[in-house]
Amino acid sequence: MSENLSSKLDLLKSLSSRAKPASEFFAEQPPNTPNRKNPISWETLIPHSEKLAFQNQRCIRITSRTLLSGQRNPQGYTCPADQYRLGAQASCLPNALAILTRDPRFLEVDPEKIAFIDTETTSLAGGTGTYTFLIGVGRFSGDSFVVNQYFMEDYTEEEALIEAVSDDLRAAEALASYNGKCFDVPLMEARWRVNRRPPRFPQLHLDLLHPSRRLWKLRCGSCRLGNMEREILNIMRVSDVNSALIPQIYFDFLRGVNRERMLPVLDHHAQDILSLGALVWALARALNAPADPRFDHESDHWGVSQILHSAGRHDEAITRLELAIQAARDEAFGFKLSMHLAKRLSRMGRLDESVEIWKARAAQARADRLEPLIQLAKHAEHRLKDFDQARHWTERAMSILQTDRELADWLGRQPSASAARQSELEVLEHRLLRVSKRKSPAASSFRTS
Repeated sequence: MSENLSSKLDLLKSLSSRAKPASEFFAEQPPNTPNRKNPISWETLIPHSEKLAFQNQRCIRITSRTLLSGQRNPQGYTCPADQYRLGAQASCLPNALAILTRDPRFLEVDPEKIAFIDTETTSLAGGTGTYTFLIGVGRFSGDSFVVNQYFMEDYTEEEALIEAVSDDLRAAEALASYNGKCFDVPLMEARWRVNRRPPRFPQLHLDLLHPSRRLWKLRCGSCRLGNMEREILNIMRVSDVNSALIPQIYFDFLRGVNRERMLPVLDHHAQDILSLGALVWALARALNAPADPRFDHESDHWGVSQILHSAGRHDEAITRLELAIQAARDEAFGFKLSMHLAKRLSRMGRLDESVEIWKARAAQARADRLEPLIQLAKHAEHRLKDFDQARHWTERAMSILQTDRELADWLGRQPSASAARQSELEVLEHRLLRVSKRKSPAASSFRTS
């Protein structure tokens, strides 16, 4: 045991003699250690930036102006061509915003006093510990769209950032954002309170995510802002930074590492705000110009119909739904839209029009499309008191279900949605038994086709 212990001690002494003193170890720096004493200056990165001073703090403001005629500004941000110009649609925008938000107060809002906001943060998860190191405010101004970006070079500049953004938003009558109600604004309010500043933002807020989702979900699938740019606004970003990497880029910026990587972040952020301005005009155009070929799509008309129906504009909603049916290229989708139209007409008291739709679509009925037959049977039994006609439509629906079951048995598979089909068949059998026991008060002039 003593020999083993002695050999171990000798080994430790030899290793310790090779080790460097702690002072020498900490004196050395890895080759990639950032040099915080002489980082790249902000003036070198963004020569046209402006430093705003508030008491003993400062923050940076970067202003870019984009013409709404399809031209590019010196920073390279793009906007769709003149179809989204403020002058062309200024009169219809407040009405469109009131419909999209279902808030009549937007009728009194000046379009040039809508502040389009977006933030870049130190974490995508949110929370009180998340900083908004970059806040952008965009506005329409005549024939241009102006974007002010407020950036803090260090955490100690947050109070100056808050002062600058508060001054910019003071004249705003409404906010517009993309998912800002759930993320950007709550996070800004949290940072304002941490700095003992009461958050005083406009009460009116248009979150463009929700109307965009209602209008274009069927056509585009994903309603992320980048997808809206490609599919709706025809904006293609040639090179762009991944949003998930932005927090780490800012952390590296604070350490003095690759500070130039902040430039693509600023471009990404400015384009996000500019796209919000273009998106609100696209939404207004889709509402007010049904003949526009960019929005003459069956799913677009259907989405507009849903928005108008929610806003209480039922007659306009019916018109757009009819346009959706006419534009439908998919037969199954057209059938579904027709059933929605018949249901809405029935609720509006226009039952005769609903019956015409059910009769027109009865020829397309099958096991998963029995609604026109069932509705016609209900109408004949309860409204017309024509039990012969009710029995006819009921038997026709039962025949389709039974044929579907027989075909499934012959092919050796289960009928589609067998449990639902069985329940539907039982309801039809009960209706057939009920109407068979009753006689029509007068001979029906109905003739089966």
